[in-house]
Amino acid sequence: MDDVLMSKCFVGHNECIDILIRVILGRDDLTIQSSEIQKNIKGIGRGIVLPEVYVIFITEHDVLKCGLPMYTIERIIQETGTSFNDRTHIIYVNGEHRDVNTALGRLVHDLFCRRVGEVYHEELAARLRHFKEDKSTMADMNDTWASMLEVEAEKVAEK
Repeated sequence: MDDVLMSKCFVGHNECIDILIRVILGRDDLTIQSSEIQKNIKGIGRGIVLPEVYVIFITEHDVLKCGLPMYTIERIIQETGTSFNDRTHIIYVNGEHRDVNTALGRLVHDLFCRRVGEVYHEELAARLRHFKEDKSTMADMNDTWASMLEVEAEKVAEK
């Protein structure tokens, strides 16, 4: 799923974010009260903020190159090796991991799926269908892409 579509799909739709968070954190008891989708950080991913702060990057490739489906990073005090325990957590989800036999693999499959009919999570499929098949929202997506391309072209021209 590209950055624009992901932002459109998740912003203001906590049901979809609930799926994402529950699968990544492995907790079915979580319900999102509010969220913030980060602006594009040169394709690294998006972050979702919870009362306890979790920054989640869903990357297209295995950026840490260890072959794991997900990497959880916690801060430590270098000199003592003890946890800093600042309630900040960083998670990298490996977008190459699409094993549909696991909850995380199905989620990643859905996020990168090109055909709405093949998406496992119905809530995500409904949102994707809205943006990929509804003529009015398709026009909005095209306008968003055109604006982004214009901004990028201006940046290139300034260099």
